[in-house]
Amino acid sequence: MATTFKKYKNRATSTLQAAIDDDDTSLSVAEGEGSKFPSTYPFHITIDDEIMSCTSRTNDVLTVTRAQESTIAAAHAAAATVGLNLTAEGITDILTAINALEGVIEPGAFSELTIASGVITVTQTFHTVDTESDGASDDLDTINGGSTVQVVVLHPAHDDRTIVVKHNTGNIWLQGAADVTLDDIRDSILLVWDGTKWCDIAAGGGGVDTSGTPVDNDIAKFTDADTIEGRSYAELKADLDLEIGTDVLAQQTIGIADNNLVEIDHASVADDDYAKFTANGLEGRSASEVVTDLQSSLSKIQDSDGQSYVAVGATADQTDFKNANVTTGKISAAGILTWAKQSRCKAYRATSNQTIPTTTFTKLQLNAESYAEQNEFDSTTNYRFTATEAGRYLVIVGCYYESPVADKIMGCYIYHNGARVTEPSFHSSSTSGLSTMTMDVLELAASDYVEAYAYHNCGGDEVVLLGAGLTFMTIHKQS
Repeated sequence: MATTFKKYKNRATSTLQAAIDDDDTSLSVAEGEGSKFPSTYPFHITIDDEIMSCTSRTNDVLTVTRAQESTIAAAHAAAATVGLNLTAEGITDILTAINALEGVIEPGAFSELTIASGVITVTQTFHTVDTESDGASDDLDTINGGSTVQVVVLHPAHDDRTIVVKHNTGNIWLQGAADVTLDDIRDSILLVWDGTKWCDIAAGGGGVDTSGTPVDNDIAKFTDADTIEGRSYAELKADLDLEIGTDVLAQQTIGIADNNLVEIDHASVADDDYAKFTANGLEGRSASEVVTDLQSSLSKIQDSDGQSYVAVGATADQTDFKNANVTTGKISAAGILTWAKQSRCKAYRATSNQTIPTTTFTKLQLNAESYAEQNEFDSTTNYRFTATEAGRYLVIVGCYYESPVADKIMGCYIYHNGARVTEPSFHSSSTSGLSTMTMDVLELAASDYVEAYAYHNCGGDEVVLLGAGLTFMTIHKQS
């Protein structure tokens, strides 16, 4: 069975987001740093003196089995280092695999074995084999030595002595249930021991004989199963015995007439002439005739699979852009450009109001979407927009405080990749409700993310109201 190796990843280190007890089976690393760790399992992490086996990872949350490799489960404080290190068990896995491989392949120079009563004993992977008492031919029916899945490669030791590897006479089983003859030092047979029989994987000669004196212009011909003979062009023509008019064309007149061969002289062809194959042959066409011929096909430009194309005038002077037969954009007769699949979304707070603690920048948990063209907004876990493509994006965030405190700072903010990028501040003038808003155009790279936050210093919890027009974030890609 193949060794299951631990997974590793360079520079996979972080810190605990929160403290854990000695019986916790999941932990969170610093926000946004889960991707530093492998996405396949298992892998071992070390926190303080304890080694744990990670069996699953979802974003920044790792599911672990505690107290691995004879370490002791313990409580660990927040901000403790979480590292993916090479451990003793990982090194043992590698050494075990190397030892298993060494048990199958025994390298070394070819060592000669001599058949004795049809038997040889192998001691390594590569051997040459000689006949008993230097006989002209000898049968090999039994091979001693070897272990399960060990392989051996056998060559005859001499060109003038033949080794016949016998099928199922002893402990050798050959493909096709037929003996294999090795009578050239370039012949070989590759066998593997399955625990009861040596089974051939491949067998054959190392080349074929040649005859004649080849030169640069010679052609080769097999004269029998083992010999290639050089042939001149004259000999080749005689070998092929071709008949003019039957096997090859007879000499034909060149010229523009029925049944003549066509001569093409580029220097004499006018720049504006073209050619078209018709039922009568190759016919000259003027530029205007070419346009007329192609008129029915000029309304669209297609790619090689015919699924993505630009269709001109397909709908009343409208130009449609399609990808995989789905309209992704159009230019109307009035010249209005529409891109159906441009990145855009609006997410908002639904189901219930959200409580915002005082003096704490708090992410707005926008858990519903009015629209999300490219499904780039996560409204269930991270409450964030992640850009599919790089570009400039217009971002608008709004939140409505239900019961503001007069003369306090209350606002909403845009965060880009976890950093605040807008600094609006609103001073409430009453306690009857306050709508705050901020906007910006952000330069996003692919996979950058955007989040909405709220902040106030009212001295106690404040509530932002649910609703698509009250607490929301709208993002549209501009270019």
